[in-house]
Amino acid sequence: MRTTVYVSLLLSMLALDARAAIKGSGLIGYGSSTAIITPKIQEGFLMGFELGLKEMIGREKAADVLRVRQITGSSQLGAEKSATELLNQNVSALFGFPGSHDSLVVGRVAKETGVLTIVAGSNHNDLREMGPNFYTTGFSMDYEVESMLSFAQKLYRGKKGLVIINPSAVASMSQEAIFKRVIAEKRFTGIDVRVTRLNRDLLLDKEDLEQLRSGAISFICLTPYPEALVGWVDEITAAGVDLPIIAGTAWGTVDSDVLRRFIANRKAPFYMAASYLRGSPTAKSFEEAFFRSYAKEPTPETSFGYDLGVIAGTLVRRSKGQVDRESMIAAFHQSKCYEGLSIGKLCFGPKGGHATRPLHYLKYTRKGFVPAS
Repeated sequence: MRTTVYVSLLLSMLALDARAAIKGSGLIGYGSSTAIITPKIQEGFLMGFELGLKEMIGREKAADVLRVRQITGSSQLGAEKSATELLNQNVSALFGFPGSHDSLVVGRVAKETGVLTIVAGSNHNDLREMGPNFYTTGFSMDYEVESMLSFAQKLYRGKKGLVIINPSAVASMSQEAIFKRVIAEKRFTGIDVRVTRLNRDLLLDKEDLEQLRSGAISFICLTPYPEALVGWVDEITAAGVDLPIIAGTAWGTVDSDVLRRFIANRKAPFYMAASYLRGSPTAKSFEEAFFRSYAKEPTPETSFGYDLGVIAGTLVRRSKGQVDRESMIAAFHQSKCYEGLSIGKLCFGPKGGHATRPLHYLKYTRKGFVPAS
């Protein structure tokens, strides 16, 4: 009798393990870290992602398939820890990891394991080297840099500009090399642009600050995230520098209090590159769903998260219940274009890497950001 009980118990345990294995193969993972991007902004990405996923597959199914691992703290390898822990839970695909730093870190994990990985809005050029199953919903930095210079040339032909680089940020340093190459190629000869790095305190050297104060420079191009520029904002404000600014997508990806404090007291124009256009026809459905769910207005980072969530939900639906690594990859390759996003439509390339998505320039007004004419 005792032997029969033991056998019955063993069979029950094996059955539980089998069910757990089946459930594990039906999971997707969302990861992030606060190595670079603040917890508040990371939470915005996740809020959007969960909403997009629920909109596609329903609340109960989303809760059943999604596993989330957010690593807090300043560890530069937080994204790797997040991805590894999710993979140990047998997730079949990885999503999230906003920011070029985290995307590059998790890209190495994705390349080694071959798991389908789609990150949110990162633009670093090296992301196209992470293998055929690694994608980002962001466009390439080449595209962004050329777009910024083209926009500057339209507004400030014949003028001198200064591009500001954050030496401690991977994405900004990558843009430095592209700016220098494009400037050397003399494709935008209508403007005279120079590139400079902030110092270790993320402030301008005296020579650069004096050029801004003296009027030798007519406009500024910003590449760093706004949170990295708190000291710089105070520095140029104290120096009385109020020049036109063109900010890259690092400013248009997040809803930053640093940004709003800075530009609210300026007289010179402030322009910002962005994909998400609040109040646009393509964004209406997303904005209504977001307010209905969270009782607050969406931010740019929530739109990036939402679009990624819609993509993830689409893949789960395409896999028709068989959410394993092979079926998720096959579902992705059925069609690399996605519609119904906050930005309208987004398409991925054939061999991993960046997406094709719209890029707009917005101008700050007392009524908020509006499309720049």
